[in-house]
Amino acid sequence: MINCSSDDELLAVPTAETPTGGEKPQTEDPLIIPFEPTAPTTAQEIPGYPKSIRKYHNGGLIYWAYYYFRSDGKLLQITYGYEDPPNEIFTNIYHYDSEGKLIKLEGHDVYDYHWENDRIVMVEAYNAMWFGHSRTTFQYDDKGQIIEVETLYLDFEAGYQVAYSYYDSGNLETIKHYGKNDKDEYQISSRTSFAEYIDGENLFLDIEIIPGVLFSQQLPTLIDYQYYPFSEYNFIENYKYRFNNGKLTERTSQNTKVVYEYY
Repeated sequence: MINCSSDDELLAVPTAETPTGGEKPQTEDPLIIPFEPTAPTTAQEIPGYPKSIRKYHNGGLIYWAYYYFRSDGKLLQITYGYEDPPNEIFTNIYHYDSEGKLIKLEGHDVYDYHWENDRIVMVEAYNAMWFGHSRTTFQYDDKGQIIEVETLYLDFEAGYQVAYSYYDSGNLETIKHYGKNDKDEYQISSRTSFAEYIDGENLFLDIEIIPGVLFSQQLPTLIDYQYYPFSEYNFIENYKYRFNNGKLTERTSQNTKVVYEYY
């Protein structure tokens, strides 16, 4: 663990494996701010909550999102867009029951959430364009951390699994993806490893297993991506962070930048 000694900037430790690969150097960020969508009438601006995120690659905007919340702090809506198509705006709307439990997410796909003992145990989804109907189940450990997710497509025979492991601190250690081979058996296809977390709180949903739930509240400075069997696609990212008054405002790595804004 690396401790924060200044609110100005935290630098990730470089490693010998960090690829250069002839990639273009990061250019000056033009800070293109997209059109801010109209907030839902029931949205509340809660001081300190996430407002927007903008991702840049080689200085060009490739993704943006605005976050809207209910008065109880639960996520109400995310409105977002990508570089391609540049003029299309997408919206995810979150629905809750009378107890405040997430029961539906409507967006490009539609997700229905099923609960047991205060935990989401199954999600039924529908994607009209690509996958049709699917069912996802969740397995938890004794600490209440999700350790396995399995998705099965119901309109054709296919599926995949994702396994999660954690450090004693509760931060993510690895994410392993498994796809089915010719024998209909699961075989690992990729592994993502997280290391060198710092004492900076993450309020944004960079890794989302269940919508609206954070699974690593601190910030890794090294992420190692491994793909099987294509080792030429393996790479390491080193992150450095910038803070203002204790809040994360910027993350950079190689030729990418993420800018965070709060209410």
